[in-house]
Amino acid sequence: MTVKALPARVAVWIAATGSAALVAGVASLAAASSAGPAASQRGGPIRPAASTAAASAAPSATARPAAKPSPCPALPKGGLKLNPRFPLPKAPRGATVTHPAPELGCAYLKGYADVRKLDGASLVGPGLANLAIGLRVVYNLSTGYFEEDTAAELDYKTCATCRIEHGLPPARATFLAFGFMPVSATLQLTEIGTINIIGVGTTSALASNTAWALMELRIYDVDVNGQPLDVGAHCQTKQALLVKLTGVAAGPQPYSLQGGGPLTGEITIPPFEGCGVTENLDPLFTGTVSGPANYAVLTQGPICTLIGDLGCPPPVPKPVR
Repeated sequence: MTVKALPARVAVWIAATGSAALVAGVASLAAASSAGPAASQRGGPIRPAASTAAASAAPSATARPAAKPSPCPALPKGGLKLNPRFPLPKAPRGATVTHPAPELGCAYLKGYADVRKLDGASLVGPGLANLAIGLRVVYNLSTGYFEEDTAAELDYKTCATCRIEHGLPPARATFLAFGFMPVSATLQLTEIGTINIIGVGTTSALASNTAWALMELRIYDVDVNGQPLDVGAHCQTKQALLVKLTGVAAGPQPYSLQGGGPLTGEITIPPFEGCGVTENLDPLFTGTVSGPANYAVLTQGPICTLIGDLGCPPPVPKPVR
């Protein structure tokens, strides 16, 4: 088996650790292949090449079966890229920085986003995220440092023939404004650029993964105490929400990029603008919704890895509360 025949992450690992690690690594990958993908690993087992005898026995005139539809959304032209709005961690002194071909896959996200001022939460998702895993890999064998940087993009359609939108599907939520008045609204979170997922740990396992995203929040179809409130088509935050969610490998609810798990963090909701048609409702939404310390927890399901068709189609996770 040559290095070129292996996935990019394995080729980088072999180049760094040498042939002795290759023997041990192939053995561990073979064990993982029989037991299923481990939670601390993101890639799949190495696919064995077809035997020469089997290849020669196949009739040349047999028509090839039609290609199976991909379980993941179509990638943008040129593939996914890391979002330059988020500076990547500075490589430690003596570390090697590589840019291997990424492994491709997708996974569902579903969870809750709190609105602290209204003492309530909205169920968001499920949203399907495309993933380009390991666009940038940083390692230092002398210290054991390992970093894996991944780009992601959320995709959904409001109907089968509709165009793909990048973000989470619209979510309907009901809160009690001022502690007694029911207010229902549709919340729309739309991505600005791709999501960066920075995994940091050792050459043995990643200890944490942090997802960075910029998202625009829009509110529409608002009802107050059962009566429609016309907020217009552009009732949204003045600035994008900076979303930082982290998953850790240790603890009662562990997270790994391959196996999924909860990603948590607190989000600041900026002031609103463009709300209201016959009157200015910006102060109303800013006063009742905007502010810091809005807790969010999104649960990621296991990844469907396209190479090897492992874990496909991706399952929708049960959200952690």
